[in-house]
Amino acid sequence: MAGFGPGNPELLTLKALSALQQADAVFYDNLLDASYLDNYKAEKVYVGKRRGNHAYSQAEINNMLLEAALEGKNVLRLKGGDPLIFGRGIEEYNFLAERNVEVELVPGISSAMAAAADALVSLTARGVSSSLAFVSGHDLDKLIIPRADTLVVYMGASNQKPLAKIMIEQGWDEATPLVVVRNASYKDAETRRYTLRSIQESMNLLPSPAIMIIGWTAAETSQQLIKPAV
Repeated sequence: MAGFGPGNPELLTLKALSALQQADAVFYDNLLDASYLDNYKAEKVYVGKRRGNHAYSQAEINNMLLEAALEGKNVLRLKGGDPLIFGRGIEEYNFLAERNVEVELVPGISSAMAAAADALVSLTARGVSSSLAFVSGHDLDKLIIPRADTLVVYMGASNQKPLAKIMIEQGWDEATPLVVVRNASYKDAETRRYTLRSIQESMNLLPSPAIMIIGWTAAETSQQLIKPAV
């Protein structure tokens, strides 16, 4: 089981590349550039999920992986980003391990890191941000927002305005900066900057796939906040 990274094949790790080269069957998610897989001989099976549009249920995916492994195939479960960050990687790992299927986990570069690089935002910074939290913006009804210095929101593109409103209601400063990055790691990546207040007035929000980075290091003037060591 390997992470493909944020989408740009150039950010694929060497270990994930090796797994691709050796695989007999690849079960892959919503990768931004799935055409890259055409370079490899393995059988490709799309098992991706988008909100309200699932190719297969999780139970079906689990059983497909098990069936392929029991057939003696070298199986690669390829997930976007890192398989252990909002990827259900551990669920699939446990399912297979409980059935005596040997699984190796290969980490990948998360889209949070790619988005930060595209937006020139440091997720942590001395004197500004010493804590970092990853949250899912998929279901706001169940979301308890942690009080981290920097917050990264995955799967929140459709909830940008309500999320900002909830954060203000939960005590966040409405002037807190945030940046939204779409298609992180790609040449056509788009970046937009707001505050928790101003994003609620925007009429032109970036659609999915997008990452939100919220906190004072996301300010355009963040470089002025970060002091060099002496």
